[in-house]
Amino acid sequence: MAESTGQSIGSVLMILGVIGIIVGFFGSSSSCCGLSVGALVLGAIIYAASPGRLPAPVYVPYPVYAPSQPQYAAPRPPAYPPSPPTGPFCTTCGRQASWIPQYSRWFCPFDRTYLPQGIPPPRSPPPR
Repeated sequence: MAESTGQSIGSVLMILGVIGIIVGFFGSSSSCCGLSVGALVLGAIIYAASPGRLPAPVYVPYPVYAPSQPQYAAPRPPAYPPSPPTGPFCTTCGRQASWIPQYSRWFCPFDRTYLPQGIPPPRSPPPR
């Protein structure tokens, strides 16, 4: 495979730089060493930056893993069964009323009204 022009120029500059460093080291010429190091660095940059040096990057997309059906946690049964209602229901809204021992009457906290008198009190006090 033939090298590109940038690669061949870079190679020549690097070789000349190495030769200049060796000659300058043994010949004690500091100016020769400075120019040789510059030629070596410039040659390395040209060689590395020349087109065709590295193949073009290939991007591989990540596979998408989608479940066939949504995965939801199964509902757990309640820890204990719900307790049955302990008193009457409101005649207006239909929600369970609360017994108020101070007034001996049933009270709906949602409508803020008392149920009609004559409804018997609970048999056992509701749990608190």
